[in-house]
Amino acid sequence: PFDVQGSLHALGTEFDSVRFLQGFAGQWRGLSISGGDTSLLQYTRISGTNRLGGDIRSIQGGLRVQSGIGTHNGDVFTADTVRLGMVHCVVSGNRSRSQNAGIGVAAARLTMISCIVRDNAVGGGSRYGRGGGVSIQGGVSRLTDCIIERNVARSDAGLVYEHPLGLQSQLPLIMERCVVRENTGEWSGGVDVRIKIFACLAFGPCPPEPDSFAVVIEECLIANNAGGGLSFGGEQVNASVDHCTITDNTYSSQYGVGGGLAGGRATVDVENSIVWGNSPSDIIPGTAYEGD
Repeated sequence: PFDVQGSLHALGTEFDSVRFLQGFAGQWRGLSISGGDTSLLQYTRISGTNRLGGDIRSIQGGLRVQSGIGTHNGDVFTADTVRLGMVHCVVSGNRSRSQNAGIGVAAARLTMISCIVRDNAVGGGSRYGRGGGVSIQGGVSRLTDCIIERNVARSDAGLVYEHPLGLQSQLPLIMERCVVRENTGEWSGGVDVRIKIFACLAFGPCPPEPDSFAVVIEECLIANNAGGGLSFGGEQVNASVDHCTITDNTYSSQYGVGGGLAGGRATVDVENSIVWGNSPSDIIPGTAYEGD
């Protein structure tokens, strides 16, 4: 991959963008940023990753950003230390064997404004096949005026935010005026926010759980995703959904939750929103929500 151990500033313009592409390489493994402090990508395109070989547990494509410390087997036990800003960027047409075909972020502070993440796919028949569009593990993330569409993965096809056990940061995920549509996953097709516990249970004693963390989703369209629309998992999640439309999201297999809104044990406040035309139901039974 194009590996940056430090900060990267790639500043294109509307008419002269910066492009990270395969070129003449036989295999293009994407862009990786670790360590450093603040990186900025502006009018930048990352396309054509075809990372389909190697260790099935680590193969990722597109863009990978991580703190470089406090991680074990992909699980993060530290606050965000790396900051990445993306403005008018396109991450498209990337392929990965097992995970994070589009954007993968671990313990970093991510800001995306007017970006497009589309047509990325996890392939190779992997049981690990997760993270088609945007996959975030911990830290604070803010997405404004972004489009996440037509991404494919076995799970977490659109956007997933995982808050790992023991992460000290309780900073929120904020999505404003974003469109998440036409993503396809066997489960979790649209947007999924949850507490991550599985690796902690597998690799030793679990650190303390956070008291709570906030999620704000405003003026977003979540539509036509296979595998479900908007879902939350974990009683520590406090979510606000305001002026959103969640429609025409469906099952994609027997594994998918499907439906429009699934809250699990989370606290979900829904205001001034439309949840309509989803299958098998608009509100999945067992979802505790308030509002209208």
